[in-house]
Amino acid sequence: MPPRRRGAGTVLLLGLLLAHPSNASGQERIPSTELDVPALRTRTTSPAAWDQGADETTRTLHTALSLAVPGLGQLRNDDGRGWIYLAVEAAAWGIWARQRHRGGRIRTQYRELAWTTGRLQTGPRMDGPFTYYETLTQWTRSGSFDAGAAPGLQPEADPATFNGAIWALARDLFLRGGPAEPGAPGYQDALDYYQQRAWSEAFLWDWSADPHAQQRLAELIEDSDDRYREATVVLGAVLANHLVAAIDAYLTTPLSSHAPFLRIAPDPRAPTQSWTVSLHLGALP
Repeated sequence: MPPRRRGAGTVLLLGLLLAHPSNASGQERIPSTELDVPALRTRTTSPAAWDQGADETTRTLHTALSLAVPGLGQLRNDDGRGWIYLAVEAAAWGIWARQRHRGGRIRTQYRELAWTTGRLQTGPRMDGPFTYYETLTQWTRSGSFDAGAAPGLQPEADPATFNGAIWALARDLFLRGGPAEPGAPGYQDALDYYQQRAWSEAFLWDWSADPHAQQRLAELIEDSDDRYREATVVLGAVLANHLVAAIDAYLTTPLSSHAPFLRIAPDPRAPTQSWTVSLHLGALP
């Protein structure tokens, strides 16, 4: 198919005046014809049917429709492949919803397990962020948050616990071997570091009585992560389906050719028999 040219076609009129006497019954009219000229495409259809393809606006519309809803542009263009894109889109979203649901259901299970078996239930239940439950799989005990009865915060001192390890790191960073007591240089910075990273009383835990439950927690977290990860991969497939459908709609929407052609026809406006030769050109690029 010749490339489409933009703009209005120009018409070159070459008047060929041919002397032809009139007969008694009036002027004879010769039916119009179209001349096949090398390098010019002869059109045998009527002017109303010259444009059998779509224009650039229509192709852009089909592309945008398939980008928004894969297959919609193809169906508007009477292309049956649109149903394939729609089916892929529906299946992908169905898989995404199923995997998200499974991931959420397993997340509920491991949060319940942590609360009933590992966590020290000292108040109303508060579910932590994902990093909290990862920490529960890595440390058997949290230790206390405030280990002393004296006024002020007394950090956990046992480095075998999570909070105790945080306090040990804070001392190394800010006290550098100095005394860990209020008023010492760097003590307040170390205490602030501990408060920001240690888990408070509402989130303390201890798996010592049931280490197998801690292992079960790790397995459930991994299963939940897998389901959410699969849902994310499906989202990538959804995006790819949109892009491929849009590109396909752009490439397969036919455009009108607007090919140049030479037309010879009698001029009905002339008082005597005359011919017009019209060279119809597409618009210049």
